[in-house]
Amino acid sequence: MNVADGIELRVLHGPQAGARLPLQPGEGYTIGTADTCAIVLGGAQVAEEHARISVDADGISIEPLEGRVLSLAGEEIEAGLLPLGTVLQFGLVKLTAAPVDDEWPADEALQMRSASVAPADEEEEQDLGESAPAVPVVHPPLSSPSFGARILQYAEARRYAVYGAIVLLLGVAVFAAIQRPAEATGGTFAASPGSVDPEAKPAATDAENAAALAAVLKNFPKGSLEVKRTEVGGWAVEGRLRTDKELQKLREGVSMLDVPVEVKVMLDAERLEAVKRFVQSQRSPGRLDLRMESGAGDVLRIVGSASSAEEAAAFPERARGELAALEPIEFDILRPEQIRQRFMDRLREAGVDGKFKVTATEPELELRAVLSPQDTRTWEGLFLDFTRRYGSTLKINALVEPERDAIAANVAAVVGGAFPYIVTTSGQRVAPGGALAGSTVVAVRDGEIVLSDGTRFRYGP
Repeated sequence: MNVADGIELRVLHGPQAGARLPLQPGEGYTIGTADTCAIVLGGAQVAEEHARISVDADGISIEPLEGRVLSLAGEEIEAGLLPLGTVLQFGLVKLTAAPVDDEWPADEALQMRSASVAPADEEEEQDLGESAPAVPVVHPPLSSPSFGARILQYAEARRYAVYGAIVLLLGVAVFAAIQRPAEATGGTFAASPGSVDPEAKPAATDAENAAALAAVLKNFPKGSLEVKRTEVGGWAVEGRLRTDKELQKLREGVSMLDVPVEVKVMLDAERLEAVKRFVQSQRSPGRLDLRMESGAGDVLRIVGSASSAEEAAAFPERARGELAALEPIEFDILRPEQIRQRFMDRLREAGVDGKFKVTATEPELELRAVLSPQDTRTWEGLFLDFTRRYGSTLKINALVEPERDAIAANVAAVVGGAFPYIVTTSGQRVAPGGALAGSTVVAVRDGEIVLSDGTRFRYGP
């Protein structure tokens, strides 16, 4: 035995079988499954901080912590010094510390051995041997120590590095065999590493794939998504979702299926933006005025007016073909006679329809009126709101005369002084407090006549 080349820790049996790690003589290492351990060891029945180990030329020093350390005979090892090469059991994992140039123990050397007993107890010893669990075949040492070192890392590498190396070392078949319930319960298990192959899973039928997809779509609003077959026979999910979060949830759900699924889903915000772009591209001031509104549920409404009945009928048909993928969409495009009626209704609702006289309806709507300052403000607000809502497809020519101009035309003269009064064109004298054109004269002063409705107009040169 030559320790000049160093001493290494060897995992003889367990998920990390075949791994080796150089040890510094005289330095203590905690071994267990916890990230805080100096050496992270994976395997059944291994405690978080199982034991502390240190090595030197004299042997292996063991100090059990949270777990029991056993010999191959099943005897519990107390704190003390053991010869180099002694096989130790940490749970169901077997390991040792030995000089680097020592041979790895043969398979039969790792078989469970019963403790020595008196001849009178031979029958009991035989029973014990028969009931002892068989030990899986030991993996040979890896061809490269550095590869094994990637598996059994110090705590600085943490569990991520350890688990990644385990997958690379063992492979799917051996890992599945070692993790069988028979090992965890101490039952017998005997199989060569190369003979354990996972049973091939049969391909799912179309009906099974459709059912699996339907189960995923149950987590989303009813009717928002649908399953379709692609031209090449694959699967696709189409429809609309409200948020990016829902879309991510869908992608994660279909990624767990055994069959690839193409996701063709539009978000509500993307749909809204697409309809807005279409409306903007079709708008033509004076010919076709359009705007978009929200309807009931997920319905979008495109409303507006057209300069002709033909255009009002043609636009919805044209739009439905281009916006089929963005349905449901409703249309309300007014014809010229409809929008003219809407305008007259608005005048009536505002209470000024009686003050307007319609002089023509074709080719444009002509109106005349004499309005007070308040009615004038009502008219101006009504007109701006109507054109904002329905556009400029209805041509309106309105001649509105301020009421004060009409009143001023009836004033022939104003007599000033301490008791001023107004002389109308009909010869009537009206002093402050009297009536003029349906309003009360409030004051006559400083070259200005003030009426009770707020109308003011100046007189004189």
